[in-house]
Amino acid sequence: MLKEGWYHVLVGFVSLGFVLLLSGLALFMFSKGTEAAQHELLLSVVTSVQGIYVLLYSLEMVLLVHNVGMLHVGKDVWKQLDVIMYFLVVAEFVLISMASVQSERPGNVYPIILQGSFITLVSCRIVKTLQKRVVLFVWIWDLLDWYPQPEAVLRPQLATTDTREQRLNKLQTLKNVVDIQQRYPNIEVATKTRQAARRILNKALDGLKELHEGGLLDDKQFGLLFGNLSWMIQRADGMPTNVVVGNAAFNTMLSVPWLTHDVVPRLLQSFYQYLREGELLVEKNSMHDCVFIICSGIVRVSGCNEEPWVNPVHLANSDSTHFYFCEGAFQDYLVAPDTLGLLGFLTVMPSVCQCVCETDVEMCCIPMEEMTLLVEQNP
Repeated sequence: MLKEGWYHVLVGFVSLGFVLLLSGLALFMFSKGTEAAQHELLLSVVTSVQGIYVLLYSLEMVLLVHNVGMLHVGKDVWKQLDVIMYFLVVAEFVLISMASVQSERPGNVYPIILQGSFITLVSCRIVKTLQKRVVLFVWIWDLLDWYPQPEAVLRPQLATTDTREQRLNKLQTLKNVVDIQQRYPNIEVATKTRQAARRILNKALDGLKELHEGGLLDDKQFGLLFGNLSWMIQRADGMPTNVVVGNAAFNTMLSVPWLTHDVVPRLLQSFYQYLREGELLVEKNSMHDCVFIICSGIVRVSGCNEEPWVNPVHLANSDSTHFYFCEGAFQDYLVAPDTLGLLGFLTVMPSVCQCVCETDVEMCCIPMEEMTLLVEQNP
């Protein structure tokens, strides 16, 4: 069965065919020498084509309303435009049908104006339907077809350039995400909540199907649970899009698994710091002074691993996992709630990486002595 997104694309392509057909018929009706019988026949064909389009559009709207759930189509402007255009198209179809029946002479201007407005509506519908899909497909195609693989192998300089561009793209994406997180933390929390709810419900649905296939649930129990889960999944789109949140740094610290709830306020009050872009956090071949917990911003971690796995007994003190899976120079970016210096605290070894603030960074800098006390209090 087609999913909703692909059904939109199908309706868009059908609409494109209708536009071409209606445009050709409109041009034919404008041509001189068109007899009255031919004119009436053309109007009948046009009306039939528009009826098919309205039928497809009605099916699409049923899918849209069903997936949004409980007729809550007013939460998104994009969906509101769908509803508005749907009623316009239906009204257009009724009017052109009435004009076709009442038309007595080929030169009637009224049905021609209606035909032109209908073609305009369908054209707008095509652009609206396919715009996001086409942009997404082109973007993915650019990523997949950036260059032929043999050419990259034969031209190391091209591969190096591409790697550099990928790092810049990743950095720019991280900056945009961090900017959204800092400006609109309420929207971020709401979005993550909806994503988590969908993921949990989808996994529950998969588990329910496995239980039914394994014979652990009969058809009646499966039908009841399946209906409840399906309704909850449909209602997930109706969850709040804006959630009031408290202090962002405090919430980030709470997400660190090895910190208890009672010590977070004291740590933030005593060791919170705001660092500017370009400030050096950790220098290569030096010991960590603190364990840094990033609350907001981006930290760049760079280094060089010339002989990976040279000493499998002792784990190198790296703040990025990239160090263990690559050979040569590497660069990585850390964001909240990532931690720097945790391996340094555990191994008491100098850092093999250099850490610099890529943007303005908020973090909690916990001294090593305080870390020792935390471990003793919560072993």
